[in-house]
Amino acid sequence: FESMKEPMIAVIDISLHRFEDQIRKTGIANLAIVTGDGTALLASNASFIGSPGFAAAAFVQEALRSPVALEIAERELEGVKILGAYADVGLGGLKVLSWVPSDQVYRASFRLINKSI
Repeated sequence: FESMKEPMIAVIDISLHRFEDQIRKTGIANLAIVTGDGTALLASNASFIGSPGFAAAAFVQEALRSPVALEIAERELEGVKILGAYADVGLGGLKVLSWVPSDQVYRASFRLINKSI
């Protein structure tokens, strides 16, 4: 492109419908692909797609501001404690967010502790 006198723009059209069924069947984990402003393009919970409330959630905003490419941490989302993770997609500022309610994450550990007491 350096030899071109006029700047050019490349447009990429990516269809996410191929991933939709897989994302909706993630089991206990929740998943969302978000844009640079937090808008969910695809999510395991369809009500998050395009939702300003989801985009404004602290977990989503923290993921967008993070200089780290991949992070896992305990957070809160919609009043529920979660174990969440996010990662850069590496394309167009997109991020993948995944989270599981903490009570489900630690359920097996609590059962083992209770049995050993």
